[in-house]
Amino acid sequence: MVYVNVGGLFLALLTFGLAHLCFIKAFGWETVNCKRGILLYCSSITGMSIIFAVHVIRSGELEGIQLCTVVLASNLYSLLLFTTFWRSTDLELTRESSSIYYLRSGGFASFLVSDTLIAFNQFAYQLPNAWVPIMILYYVAQGGEMSKGRNVRGEMSKG
Repeated sequence: MVYVNVGGLFLALLTFGLAHLCFIKAFGWETVNCKRGILLYCSSITGMSIIFAVHVIRSGELEGIQLCTVVLASNLYSLLLFTTFWRSTDLELTRESSSIYYLRSGGFASFLVSDTLIAFNQFAYQLPNAWVPIMILYYVAQGGEMSKGRNVRGEMSKG
């Protein structure tokens, strides 16, 4: 998936990025903890910078324009992912039924770890059997975000 499969990488980043835009819109901007947002954005940029610095030092498989486009696309996706987590944690602070929102925030935290492992595995170090923790965290995230069949406003989903 490094750059040879450029269509797959960018298509995956695009589709998951669109999904995160939908989550961000659903969670809204009722409350905004700016300090948390800044901390999360700094963490996102720092993490991706470290992953790609290790890539350049270790293998340098990507160079020039290829490296720039992958770094840019990955950082944009990472910012969307961290924004989704930020919005889910801010939403949690405004609701009475906190267990549902802690589950959702935990689910998005699992997405953060899972996708960071994917980036680390693809661009920094090849981890043996990396798919195992990635998929476990992915399914934990799915369960966390869809916990108890409730929508964002805490109402029971129909259907």
